[in-house]
Amino acid sequence: MMRKQILSGLSALVLAAPGIAAAQVALMHPSESIVAISFLGDSCHGNGSTVNSRIMPDGSVAPFAIPRGYAFMVTGVDYATGDNPGGGTAAGARIGYILRTVDSGTVIAEGYSINTGAQGSMTGQTNLSTPMTITSELCIDRTVGNVIGGTRTWIRGFLFRNK
Repeated sequence: MMRKQILSGLSALVLAAPGIAAAQVALMHPSESIVAISFLGDSCHGNGSTVNSRIMPDGSVAPFAIPRGYAFMVTGVDYATGDNPGGGTAAGARIGYILRTVDSGTVIAEGYSINTGAQGSMTGQTNLSTPMTITSELCIDRTVGNVIGGTRTWIRGFLFRNK
């Protein structure tokens, strides 16, 4: 099947967290890495759903919540559409997401990709160049654009003690 070329128009709204420098936190072991998702999460901010699960190293899904005294350092977001018959994204259409906090609605990151090929599967990625320290529940809105069959998202990051 012919791969689609995509034009990525990614943007990340970076809100610097006061009192924390990038040098204060570091991923020490690969096992500290977290891939968080919304798995049948509660509704939030209109079309969003709460980020309530994580993908474990063995591929299983487990509950996820930021523990008290910790923060989740968001380092990036990956997203993709399916390629079922008649699904995906039409030529010229876009897919994307908005990641924000549940309590205040603060936008942490957003991104989109435009399909420059025939209808089908698309992917995109947003790498956050400035660390985003999150201590509250997250909401992911994957309804940006006109996608048949939905968009899947993976929020990458790690936990650290929030002193």
